Amino acid sequence: MRRQSKGRAFGVALLMSWQAPLFAAQWHVQPRLMLGETYSDNITLAPAGSEESDFVTQINPGVSVNGQGRRVKLNLNYTLQNAIYASDSKRNASNHQLAATGNAELIKDIFFVDARSSISQQIVDPQGRVGLDNLNIGNQGDVFTYGFSPYLKLRMASYAKAELRFNDDHVENQSSSISDAETQEYTAHINSGPRFGRLNWDADYHQQDLLRKTVGDSHYQNANANVRYHLLSSWNLLARGGYEDNSLPDIANPYNGSYWSAGLEWVPSPHFSASATTGENNWDADLSLRPTDRTFLHVGYRDRNVGLVRGPSWNVNLSHRTRHTTWQGSYSEESTTVQTLQVSGQQFFTLVDSQGNVIVDSNTGLPVVLVRNVFSLTNEDFIRKRGQLAVTLNTGKSNVVLSVFNEHRTYSLSNNSEYVVGTTDSWTWKFAPRTSSMIGGGWQQTRPANSNQHDQLWHGSIGLIRKLSPKVNGSLEYSYLQRNSILASGDYTENRVTMQVNMLF
Repeated sequence: MRRQSKGRAFGVALLMSWQAPLFAAQWHVQPRLMLGETYSDNITLAPAGSEESDFVTQINPGVSVNGQGRRVKLNLNYTLQNAIYASDSKRNASNHQLAATGNAELIKDIFFVDARSSISQQIVDPQGRVGLDNLNIGNQGDVFTYGFSPYLKLRMASYAKAELRFNDDHVENQSSSISDAETQEYTAHINSGPRFGRLNWDADYHQQDLLRKTVGDSHYQNANANVRYHLLSSWNLLARGGYEDNSLPDIANPYNGSYWSAGLEWVPSPHFSASATTGENNWDADLSLRPTDRTFLHVGYRDRNVGLVRGPSWNVNLSHRTRHTTWQGSYSEESTTVQTLQVSGQQFFTLVDSQGNVIVDSNTGLPVVLVRNVFSLTNEDFIRKRGQLAVTLNTGKSNVVLSVFNEHRTYSLSNNSEYVVGTTDSWTWKFAPRTSSMIGGGWQQTRPANSNQHDQLWHGSIGLIRKLSPKVNGSLEYSYLQRNSILASGDYTENRVTMQVNMLF
């Protein structure tokens, strides 16, 4: 990564850390250190007959910083991954890994500022050698994001509430396959207050300018409004309207225009609602179910003839919690870009809890990634269809994670498409007071954008974790990786044995 980018990343992170004391935040600083030794029989993921074995030493210091006060919040996790290769010191590398978010309330209940920054590593060529982490040589590059969002929350007596927000985000890629970009976004939301009685309404405005450094820019603009009139005890009249005005360098006709629809909403209880509207350029239906505080299901269907996502599309959200399990599922369809996903942290499949919050690894403080990026790094806009379901089971001694995922991308200029589908599963069992076993594995199938054939990647691991002291644990793990590629020289296997010690201070 360019030195200037690193400086900006840490500058944003330090600024976020520095602001917390100004608002009398309580700090919790947790330094950590991971020491590891890995033996790999194929460190370069080469085809059979060309394997190179190596020992890799890791010395990874890190820190978690959490600050929270009445008017400020900060969450920062940083790890410096240092990999030292026994057979060739030229391969030695240091990887910065950062996830930082902050929020400050500058004027009580009115003016706020969010800030964020991240550094991670991504696969550069999905048809190249794809490993599960950063120890395998080649085919990865740094991606760095930073941004801030000032916003106003306004309350107009009992008439309405509004939020006005500006987002400015930057993404810089080490890989030359994709352009760096700046995103400037303006949003406004307003909804009616209790003074309107039986009539409720809300309106949204969104404008986003994606400014790429090496290719053409994309501009998105849309607005919509909803009006609801309480007709009977459980029935509402419903009307929607809006417009789309987009300009993309690779779409000659982005189908700009307006739409409206009207219909009914049925709300027989606080736990159930259903609605449907029809009109010009729009037909939609929604169902929401919340039988208890622990269960929620929303299913939305839309058929719209204007905008970037035209025709039938679905949106689904599911969450369910029991005493020992958490279910979290989603499906969505949207028009987006790689740079937009990088800024929002959605380029990876991550594990979330029942509230939709990203689950972090206690040893690194970084998000638990179900699958790394295996899509092309491209400057094209594309339609993204993504589904994910994760189930976690925790019985006190056992922790099980079962997940399935599917994502399909169709590119606007080339009209190519690519997808990934797969599963990642793990089981940790505490079979003794200070000792646990761990078993994990997964499979993913990918279809590159320029092919009708499929790649498959299999991985599995088994190991032991021993708690050596309240702040120190050690682990021993064996893992296996196999890829069946559409390329003649793309098949490979890897066996690993890894020993680690994780220390908190």
